[in-house]
Amino acid sequence: MTAPLLFFPRGTGRPRADLAFEEDALAAAARGRATLLAYRWRTPVLVLGYAQEAASVDLAACARHRIPVLRRISGGTGVLHHHALSLSLALPLVHPWACSIGALYDGFVESLRAALAELGHPLERGRGHKTAAGGRSPLCFEDRLTESLLWRGRKVLGCAQARRKAAALVHGTLLFGLDAALQAELYGVPEARVRGAIGALPAAAGPDAVADAAAG
Repeated sequence: MTAPLLFFPRGTGRPRADLAFEEDALAAAARGRATLLAYRWRTPVLVLGYAQEAASVDLAACARHRIPVLRRISGGTGVLHHHALSLSLALPLVHPWACSIGALYDGFVESLRAALAELGHPLERGRGHKTAAGGRSPLCFEDRLTESLLWRGRKVLGCAQARRKAAALVHGTLLFGLDAALQAELYGVPEARVRGAIGALPAAAGPDAVADAAAG
C-alpha cells in the first residue's frame, strides 16, 4: 500500500459509533491515512444505504423487534447486521486500488476471497446480475453483482462504496448466520426468496480469524 495501514480489529461494538468511525476513516484517508476496521454487533441492526428510501423496509416490523434502523455513508441497499462481520477499508485516491470503483471492489473482494480460501472456505465471485425483477432489490444480499461472494451458490458477502474528492471507502458484510424469517419480515418478501438467495458461512470459519487474515 502507498500508506501504512492502521487496523482496528474489533470496532467499538456500538453500531452508531462504528458507522461514525467509517466517516472519520474516510476523512482521514483524504489526508493520506489508510484504515481497516472490523466490527460485529451483538444484536440485530438494519443499516440502509445513504440514498435508500426508508419505506423500502418495514419500519413497523423493525419497531416490533426493537431493531434500530441506521444509515451508512455508502450506497447500495439494506443490510441486516446479524451474526455478521463487517470490514471497512478507507484509502487515499492515490492508492492503486482506489483509482476507480471497479478497481476498489476487485482489490477488496479478491483479498477477502484469498483470506477465506486460506482458512479452508473457497468462495466464488458473483457474476454481475441482479436477481430481483422490476429494479434493484431492497436486500443487498439478493443482488449477485461482481462485488459479491457466494458460498455454495448463495450470497454471503455484500459490498458498497463511498467516494470523495481525495479518498474512497469500501466495506463488506460477511454473514455467519441467517435468520430468514426475520429478513423476510423486515423486507416484506417471501421467506423462500430469502433462503434461495442468501447464505451463511459455517461458524467454524471464525469472524475474528477472517478479520485477521484480511488484514494480513
